Amino acid sequence: MRTANLFGALLMISLTFASCFSKTSLPKDRNAVSISFNDGLITCSYPDNELTEEIKLEEVGLVAVVTTNQGPAVNDWFLILGHEDKTTGVVLPMDRDETKPILDTVIKFPGFDHLRFIEASGSTSNAYFVVWNKQR
Repeated sequence: MRTANLFGALLMISLTFASCFSKTSLPKDRNAVSISFNDGLITCSYPDNELTEEIKLEEVGLVAVVTTNQGPAVNDWFLILGHEDKTTGVVLPMDRDETKPILDTVIKFPGFDHLRFIEASGSTSNAYFVVWNKQR
């Protein structure tokens, strides 16, 4: 019973956070994205759809990985940092050098699921992997 409750909770969290990013189309051109990470503020700008997303590191409530079946010709995996209020977040292309220091930071979050992250890194289909949730 506890496993079913945990799965249900994770499913609801995943669906809630995934819906937050429906307005953001995943960029196919990795050079069309501008990423910065300064003083704990993560900013990602998508000039092709005139959208800028930002989140403070201390406000991250969820870390997830989205993979697509579009690779390897185009970027096919993205790091999602969802705000703890479940309304906003940032979608970062994983093939960008600017994403590495952000990833290096979030993999140190207590409870980060490294095995799930490894599973996501091998995915070649359209999939959504929650790798960390903020404990309340």
